[in-house]
Amino acid sequence: MKKHHEKLSIGNDYTRPVVSVLSPALMAGVSRDYLVYSAADIISHLIEVYFTATVQPAIQSRLVEALLNTVIETTQTLIASPDDEAARGEFAWAATLAQNGLILSGCAGFSYPNHAIEHSLSALFNVPHGAGLSVVMPAWMKWYKNRNTPQFERFAKICVRTQFGR
Repeated sequence: MKKHHEKLSIGNDYTRPVVSVLSPALMAGVSRDYLVYSAADIISHLIEVYFTATVQPAIQSRLVEALLNTVIETTQTLIASPDDEAARGEFAWAATLAQNGLILSGCAGFSYPNHAIEHSLSALFNVPHGAGLSVVMPAWMKWYKNRNTPQFERFAKICVRTQFGR
């Protein structure tokens, strides 16, 4: 409620979609800015579980890493070639897999700190959710890195090196 500078949310099994229709053609009208905001939101959901889970099977880490790389690669492709329908479809599928609960299977003790911080930010200021997350995530990662050093090292090795060739 903007009047009171609150951003309220709700989430439970009853609010989770049962069916999702993914149409790359419908995504064609999404602006570059909102594509990037969407990518930031997807990445945030992925890294929050990836870094904060106290129990996370290795296969779940690998799934998150694959989804992270896919979201980054398809976003880069769509920025360069907005009409690439295959990239839009892959982006949508990666987003669905990131948000449908699959990455949570077998995991425990995770939280969504970036989202908690960003919800406060966008309640006070007229900031798109993904834009707020793109500011919060790097600062949170810097602050949190010593709490799960092995996972941050894995992230650097697998995700950062994959994207930047280092």
